[in-house]
Amino acid sequence: KFSAYGRTMRQNYEMMLDWLSEHRGGVRVDGPNNAPRPLEVVIYDDKSNLSNVERIYDKLVIQEGHRLLLSTYSSGLGGKAAAIVNTTDAVMLAPCSASPSVFINRPNVYSTVTPSVKYLEGPFQVPASLASSVSYVYETTNFTKSMCATIPEMAASAGITIAEAIEMPEAPTREHVREVLQAMAANPPDLFVGCVYAAACQMFMEEMQVLTFQAQAVLMSSCTAAEFQRVGSTSRYVIGMTPWLPEFPFLSEVTNRTPAGFSEVYRKKFDDEPTYQGMSAQMSLLAYAEAIEAAQSTDSVAVSAQLRAMQIKTIFGDISFDENGQGQNPFKGVQVMTASTEQATMKIVSPADSSEMPMVYPMPTWVERECLTEGTYSSYGLNSSGSCVECLPGHTSEWNSTSKRRFCLPCPAGTFPSYRDSSSKGQVMHVCRSCPVGRASRAEAAAECDLCPLGRFANATGRTECLACPPGRAEAELGKEECTTCAAGSYMPYENATECLHCSTGEFSPSRGQTACQICPPGLSTRGEGKVRREECVC
Repeated sequence: KFSAYGRTMRQNYEMMLDWLSEHRGGVRVDGPNNAPRPLEVVIYDDKSNLSNVERIYDKLVIQEGHRLLLSTYSSGLGGKAAAIVNTTDAVMLAPCSASPSVFINRPNVYSTVTPSVKYLEGPFQVPASLASSVSYVYETTNFTKSMCATIPEMAASAGITIAEAIEMPEAPTREHVREVLQAMAANPPDLFVGCVYAAACQMFMEEMQVLTFQAQAVLMSSCTAAEFQRVGSTSRYVIGMTPWLPEFPFLSEVTNRTPAGFSEVYRKKFDDEPTYQGMSAQMSLLAYAEAIEAAQSTDSVAVSAQLRAMQIKTIFGDISFDENGQGQNPFKGVQVMTASTEQATMKIVSPADSSEMPMVYPMPTWVERECLTEGTYSSYGLNSSGSCVECLPGHTSEWNSTSKRRFCLPCPAGTFPSYRDSSSKGQVMHVCRSCPVGRASRAEAAAECDLCPLGRFANATGRTECLACPPGRAEAELGKEECTTCAAGSYMPYENATECLHCSTGEFSPSRGQTACQICPPGLSTRGEGKVRREECVC
């Protein structure tokens, strides 16, 4: 279930271990004059299973006596590990647990991420100031429920009404997601909020497009750049929540790295996109290293005291811990501005004091988005009145890089609109193609090129009209690239002919392509029409 998150956590631990080894030689415990010790992280695969988590941490903490630990992914699994750790004087950093229940009354359990009950504070602010109603859905887990738990209070403070609050099973199916949206579709809220995990977040975005569900703003938790890229342009204008992006302007006082610099190295090393969950894991390991060096000890009590007092600036923002041992780096609402299967571009839009640009509100309708999307096959564009419509036959949808809009433009004379298959929309207009040989279109906006009529031809692509067959040639079929040359024994004195004429009695034509027949010498004639040789002229 959480294997992808586990992978990114492991990769970020590796990045921090590499940095510590390269720049410090490890962790210095025995004073500045002694060699640093290597820092080792031993990772176990719990397979996202609660029983496995209990077995692993019982072995590590109770049976083997380890005292410095890192937690697994999620609040549900992390809570089980924290309960075991709390029975001893061991310390645990839980980089990807955010539910307060994991940390309350567990003084040696810490997290570098903000409590889940505060996730929505920043992201909710701006959309709530624009909306008049909100509906929210949440999966039945401590983490997702605690995220949405603050919505009633925040909605009341913003003066907006709660239309619906819907609880969903953990890991809902696509059918569950569709049912929720269908129930809201008749009277959709201004603001839709989803407190769900990444898989459900992706399904909600996909089903909103399928059902043309139209809220004025959509705010989703747990969706990262990876989910936005998977659904491509469908995610455009959705607001995600994150404490960190590669574009954020942080500078680490420890590593002297920036998020952008780190992300470039990370992508090259793992061919993967960095996420805030992975960054939290990396900063947990850094926090351990800093606390151990500050304590000059691996004693768990001494290390915990240093963690409790910690305040350092990192590429993840400021690392410090509140009274429950949880991080204090606030989440921000980031709106997806452009998205494809290769990249998603997001800008901070909430809270207002951190905003990089005004939030796009209301979200364009699904039809309107067709006219705002670059680089996709589309049959939609702005018409002459500025409305986003499906382009009429004979028109194509063209992207204007200056106005950042698609326009319905007529195919010029000599061209026709070509079509390509799209897996989601069937046949969609793509580009104007030149008429093939044997065809022509005289006017713009032609739905197709006409076959050349009898007696005419088109021997090049892109013809606006077919050419008349010249004298000596004729054509009796439609759509020809060349006219047929009159055979020996026939002729054609005029252009635009559909068939050649046989030489009359007393005439002959010895070669092809003739415009007139030769007359037999005086006193001689042919025995019938269509003769080829002079020798056929007889007495």
